[in-house]
Amino acid sequence: MKPMSDQAFCRRFGWLLAMGITLLLAGLATNRVFGQQREGHSLYPAGLPTGYVGQGALLQPLPMQGYYQPVKVILPEGTAVAFAANESFVIPDEVPVQVGLLVGRVYRFQITQIPYYSGAELYPTLEIINRLYPPPGKEDEFPVEIEITQDDMEIALSGRLVTRVIYLEDPLSALATRGEEKVSLSLTLEPSDHPMTEAQRKGRPMAILRMGNRQFAPGESDSAFFFGSPPWFGRPEPFVP
Repeated sequence: MKPMSDQAFCRRFGWLLAMGITLLLAGLATNRVFGQQREGHSLYPAGLPTGYVGQGALLQPLPMQGYYQPVKVILPEGTAVAFAANESFVIPDEVPVQVGLLVGRVYRFQITQIPYYSGAELYPTLEIINRLYPPPGKEDEFPVEIEITQDDMEIALSGRLVTRVIYLEDPLSALATRGEEKVSLSLTLEPSDHPMTEAQRKGRPMAILRMGNRQFAPGESDSAFFFGSPPWFGRPEPFVP
């Protein structure tokens, strides 16, 4: 066999190297496409402990630390709600309930007097992951509204987990729907969809409600159950310490 010249070897090696780079780039492109089709969120995959997202929010270069975001909990008429304080439950004075909750913390609260379910109780959690920026002195006029419907409670009472991500709608991509005033619009997702991903597509996630995954045993005093009982304020207490 005639030996290959140096020039021919370089051409052959260069062609093989180019083919290898082409295949590598093609493989990267394929992985990128499949990566977009995977279920879940790139930063918050399924199975993360409650509170993980809120703690991550405190790492942002924004005034989040120590801010009490006003939150209004809207329930069907006659339903009662109480927030945890010192590992017990305290009923706020106002209906609908409006309280100031720390950004980055998880709050346990109690729902009782559920219509058509006498004696039933629910113990949802509310994770505050962002804040609003209203005019100074008007924080109380711009709460994050957490609406819990009768259907939500019935689903939770049946033993299933309800996860609701509340987000501030992006005006440039808002739903072209006009509903009644003071009524929050909602979107129901398939079980395979990731609520954080959908919320970020449509706006700015503000809070995560989880309901139906835990019950309270009489006499239970577990700091983990109450997530340390972080402080909260009822109106008209100041929301910025």
